[in-house]
Amino acid sequence: SILRTHLRLITITMLRLNIGGVFYTTSRSTLLSHSPNYFSGLLSGQFRDTPEPDGAVFIDRNGEHFAPILEFLRTNELSIPLVMSVEKVLQEARFYSIDPLVQLLEGQLNDREQQEQTSREPTIRQDGLYTNNDTSTSICFISADQIVIATGMLQ
Repeated sequence: SILRTHLRLITITMLRLNIGGVFYTTSRSTLLSHSPNYFSGLLSGQFRDTPEPDGAVFIDRNGEHFAPILEFLRTNELSIPLVMSVEKVLQEARFYSIDPLVQLLEGQLNDREQQEQTSREPTIRQDGLYTNNDTSTSICFISADQIVIATGMLQ
């Protein structure tokens, strides 16, 4: 019965999650490590989701972006692969209502924006070479009365 299924979710210690077709096995305590969150409601029986026939709880979200979230819940550390979008992980963290992770990701994105703004400002390089950080435009002082302006990537 549905009631028995919900009672099982409330008392179970290990869970198998099917998130968008990607399977994870984790503990109840890991999912609740930063409560209240989405999993607090799921595991308290507030949601009417029933496990799949194989016992997995299906969540219709992006399973790949859940990996760094689960790692954060396990270790309290954030590690996002370079090929993965921080914005997408933030979107998923918001869905799961994991506030400490949301704050951490928002901080990283704000830091990145500030770095990008700073990189647009000219920086001084040795030998009197002034350039944007992406080296698309450079000014080189050859002598007191001669200035060379170069555009394009420097080699």
